[in-house]
Amino acid sequence: MNGKALNEKANKFLDHECIKQTGEDLFECRPILGYNIHTYTIQKFPDDTYRCNCQGFHKNKWCSHVEAVRIFLSRINPTAEGQKTFAFV
Repeated sequence: MNGKALNEKANKFLDHECIKQTGEDLFECRPILGYNIHTYTIQKFPDDTYRCNCQGFHKNKWCSHVEAVRIFLSRINPTAEGQKTFAFV
């Protein structure tokens, strides 16, 4: 998935309010009815890296769910989420 498509998908999750913070550094990306069926867990680490339990993240080390969390956090604190960072599994 290219960067533009990944960003569009991430924004779709945000538009449907699928991102929920479940802990200090834990988030869920819930499914969009009629679009997908899985809920994914995203974890943010102290070094500003992320991990998601979806197949795309395990394959590419980045996914739309992580991007959605980054955008979600940037809306809460606009200066905190300025750069993409990766967590390697």
